[in-house]
Amino acid sequence: MEGSGNVISRPAPPGARRRGAANLGSGNATPAASRSQATSPVPPEEPARPIEASLPPASAAAPTREISMADMEAALSDMTRDDLVVALKRSKEHMDDLNARLEEQLLTIEEHQASLADARSRIEAVEAEGATLQSAVARREERIDELLAEQQRADNEVGTLQTENQRLTKENLEAERARREADRRLEEQMANAEKERQFFSDTEALLNSQRAKSAAANERLMATNADLKREAEVLQKQLEERSLSPVAAEAPLSAGLVAASQGPFTGQAPQSQTTLLASLEVLQAEVRDLKASNSTLRSENESYLAVINEKTLSEAQAAENAVLDLGLEDEDDDDDSGAGENSNGDVADVPRRKPRRQPSSPGNASSGGTLGDELDERNRRSREGSEEMSNDLATLQREVRELREANKTLSVYFARRRDADATREKLSAARKLIKEQDRRLKASPNDAATAPLLTSLQQEVSVLRRELRLVASAYHEQGLALLRAKSNAASILTAPGAQPTPVSWLVQQRRVHGGLSVLRRS
Repeated sequence: MEGSGNVISRPAPPGARRRGAANLGSGNATPAASRSQATSPVPPEEPARPIEASLPPASAAAPTREISMADMEAALSDMTRDDLVVALKRSKEHMDDLNARLEEQLLTIEEHQASLADARSRIEAVEAEGATLQSAVARREERIDELLAEQQRADNEVGTLQTENQRLTKENLEAERARREADRRLEEQMANAEKERQFFSDTEALLNSQRAKSAAANERLMATNADLKREAEVLQKQLEERSLSPVAAEAPLSAGLVAASQGPFTGQAPQSQTTLLASLEVLQAEVRDLKASNSTLRSENESYLAVINEKTLSEAQAAENAVLDLGLEDEDDDDDSGAGENSNGDVADVPRRKPRRQPSSPGNASSGGTLGDELDERNRRSREGSEEMSNDLATLQREVRELREANKTLSVYFARRRDADATREKLSAARKLIKEQDRRLKASPNDAATAPLLTSLQQEVSVLRRELRLVASAYHEQGLALLRAKSNAASILTAPGAQPTPVSWLVQQRRVHGGLSVLRRS
């Protein structure tokens, strides 16, 4: 110490250096670096940085080195004792200051290391939480992908259902249009059937009245015929008695004729003959009255039927009118030539019924082609027939038989008509059922949930429509049977060998074909 005058700085004790090296992360740390780290603490949220990164560049560039003895002696050779004491004192103070700073720096480093460990634990927890969140996000993304795929499938199903719904809606509209068309046709047929029913009821009433009048006239004719037969038997007996004595019977007969010319009747034979002639004249007058009434009624009936034929809206009804025209046409009678007396005083022979006029050739059918011509022809024939009369008993009986057969045929016709009315009622019931099903279809909502109900209702409507077609075909068959019954009635009402005029035959054929076409369309 004495031989050296230079003052040197005292190095740090080895123990202090070892404690500092143990506490520091690296051996390059200096007190200046410790102070800089103490003045700038690391925030707890940020991860801890290495201590070497916080040292200033000058401190990092000045490494610590050992002082040799030669250097110490050279430094101490120029110094005095006082200088050495002062230098040692300063060195001691400086060393104490450095030790204090070192202790503070060590405490700060320990705190920073603790905060660094805490920060690392928090970082690990945050990283674990982040990994958990990442796995949760991955699961959520997978679930979102599944939901998107499910939504895509649902969209496809909705599109399919919408397409099916549109198709069913179109089919429903088409079925609705077809139903409205069928309802319209059915209403037209019902209206035509109602008109036909009304017409047939009127015609039936007219036929009943005519049949009652004919029955009353036949009863009167039969009663008169019975009286005439009794008187004829009496006359026949008288003639047989006179034939036994021709010479004796000649004088009373001449006397009877003279008495008849001069005054009242005096003999039994002239009285019977006069009674027979008077009864015959009364009968002829009654028959003329009946023929005139029949002609008037027939002309009124033909006028009524002509008006119906002109104003009707249904060809089927016109065909039925034409057939009824044939059925209502009466037989033409021959003229009466009057009941005269022979030179012998007997009743003159009554002329037989003339043969009925036959239809003219087809060329004549084209000459008169209107209903007015036919009506004029019938009126002319009625006027001619009203002047003709027949007193033949066989002819009257034949006419009675024909009227009875006509009544039987008309009974069959009206039975057919009742069957047609029953079929029409079935058509009405089927129509009501179809309307009820259509109301149910309209009341149900049009969505995918009600698709089974809509399908079942459409199937029920299809079944009802098939049943309606079956009933309509049955109605068509009954209409054909009805026309056949009318033809039979017309053929029976017409006398044997008599046929309708060519014009009425053509009109009848045209109207019957029109009625059949209407029934086929229905």
